Amino acid sequence: MAGIPTFPKFDVHEHSVGARWNKYVAKLENIFVGMKIDTNKRKKALLLHYAGDDVYDIYETLTLSASEDNYTDTKTKLKAYFEPKKNREFERFEFRNIKQTSDESIDQFCTRLRQKSELCEFSNKDDEIKSQIIQGCTSKTLRTKCLEEERSLQDILILGRSMEIARKHASEMEKSTHQDGIQRIKTKQSQQKQQQQPMRVPARQQQRHPRPKQRRQFQNPNTCRNCGGKYPHQGQCPAYGRTCNYCHKKNHLLSVCYKRIQQNSRRSRQLHEIEENDSENSDNFESSDSEVTYGMREEIRSVKSKNVPRINVKISGIDHKHQSDTGACGIDTKVLIDTGSSINIISQLVIDKMSPTPKLEKSEIKDYPFGQKQPIHVEGKYKLTVESNSKFVLADFQSIKGNSENIISYETAVELGIVPVINSMRNSDYKELCEKYNQLFNGLGKLKDVEVKFHVDESVVPSTQPPRRVPFHVREKVEKELQRLEDLDVIEKVDGPTPWVSNLVITSKPHAPEKIIRICVDMRHAIKAIKRERHVTPTIDDILMALNGSTVFSRVDLLKGFHQIPLSQESRNMTTFATHVGLRRYKCLNFGVNAAPEIFQNEIRQALSGLKGVMNISDDIIFRSKTREEHDRNLEALFQRLTEKNITLNKNRCEFGQSKIAVYGYVFSDQGISPDPKKVEALKKTE
Repeated sequence: MAGIPTFPKFDVHEHSVGARWNKYVAKLENIFVGMKIDTNKRKKALLLHYAGDDVYDIYETLTLSASEDNYTDTKTKLKAYFEPKKNREFERFEFRNIKQTSDESIDQFCTRLRQKSELCEFSNKDDEIKSQIIQGCTSKTLRTKCLEEERSLQDILILGRSMEIARKHASEMEKSTHQDGIQRIKTKQSQQKQQQQPMRVPARQQQRHPRPKQRRQFQNPNTCRNCGGKYPHQGQCPAYGRTCNYCHKKNHLLSVCYKRIQQNSRRSRQLHEIEENDSENSDNFESSDSEVTYGMREEIRSVKSKNVPRINVKISGIDHKHQSDTGACGIDTKVLIDTGSSINIISQLVIDKMSPTPKLEKSEIKDYPFGQKQPIHVEGKYKLTVESNSKFVLADFQSIKGNSENIISYETAVELGIVPVINSMRNSDYKELCEKYNQLFNGLGKLKDVEVKFHVDESVVPSTQPPRRVPFHVREKVEKELQRLEDLDVIEKVDGPTPWVSNLVITSKPHAPEKIIRICVDMRHAIKAIKRERHVTPTIDDILMALNGSTVFSRVDLLKGFHQIPLSQESRNMTTFATHVGLRRYKCLNFGVNAAPEIFQNEIRQALSGLKGVMNISDDIIFRSKTREEHDRNLEALFQRLTEKNITLNKNRCEFGQSKIAVYGYVFSDQGISPDPKKVEALKKTE
């Protein structure tokens, strides 16, 4: 053993032990090839020798054959031990949320995606990686070129590399070209500062005018500082005894009010600094990848003097593991709720107080104050967690240097539950369309030219369940509900013998007054004879792929969806149930039938086939588009199809033209995919 090469032992206590073990074994087998070790006995001995005592202790606990040449079996058992159990859906969720960072090349981004795809069990990894590169890359130009024509993953990587090299070379050329211009700007600034130096005032004048000497820079020595007229006066100063209309102090006029002059000077200097910063840093923020976002921000002191909406929130970085280890729990700070802003802003002073300091990323957007044409200078953006009293969200914050105002945008305020969601204005945009198709929202529809037939196993013997007595205190409510269903043509009375009889189940409706009940049927015996139909139901992967890239969403809810699917005459006897006022049976699809969800999903899918941007998930129809014009055009086509099929909707639960939508625990928007805050609220409360 003295001649064998050195090789590090395997650490079983570090993170990602499964992936590291696979890499460790692969590298060790390369040594076996180089040393021409081809017997399983020697391979096993060297594996256990190199791996170290911790791995050997684990090996002794495994159930293996007594043979000494069971190298393959040993390697398989250790791999199964180290490889953690994977949640495929969660791994895919994390994969689809991977974005390229500002300091990451296209090859590094692709490598990170390929490593993550190993845990996702994709059928075609290259296609998934290609789609995620197009969606998550920082370059808008690369994304546009990839969407113009179909390209392979290799072609996209070659294009991305060439664009990165070209961008680097162009930046070097522009830096050299603009160097003289930047020096001229700085020289001009230094000259202005010298011109703005305050005048030296003699000691005698300081005694006569005990106000701070900075005020002399706004005055002429022959001008009175109290009234603005000629000095000295022949008589009494006109400002004597009068009150200023700006600061409300006595003995001076508004035109020479020092507080007003100082305030105006500060505002002009602030605007000048914004313009200078924009000219000096134009190379960093003017590119084809930048977008425009409008935000509103006032000068700090003027905001503090007003009665504006501020709340206390806790802001922290996204490195939760480090925070839990070090005890850091975020920074409590006040933020301004600005529902007119589309961006979040955070002061650099707040960032400096955080430990550890969050990572600053490059901002690809331009931030404009309200009504201004010149963007304000931002240092970059931070991904931070914001927590209110009841909720927390992950949001992007633009960093402003200095003691700027901390601002929460409308979207973030809605997610935190601080302000309500404003949907009425958007839904009102479609009021005319709803009135045009008013019949969609009246009554209970019945799908045209369709009658569902159950496939019955004739070998199952029909059964009649012993009747369950309906409690006396709810009988009146049951009778009213039965009559209502008869009026809607959902159920009918049964006369004569019937082979199947099930029992009635009575329950109260959730989120409804106690007087409202729901009637169900216990069909546990009857469904033994009903054969299920196997229709494809959309999975979360189908939904992610369909909704990804959309910016406008609508959701329409079918009114009592199952009851709009008629049931054939020969299948109605399977739904017969007993009540205290006689036998009843359903004339349409009902709850409790094992085949009902798949039948309903398939019938609605067929009714909507051919429409663009439409997906039905049970009784919800999700409608999405990339532009508002396309959305409105296709939405009317959907309404036309529903009218032709005699399907009606629940208007109170419909949403039209939304910028984001929650489906299956995810929130889809033009910004991408994120977890639904309502779904993670329970997890947050358990911490």
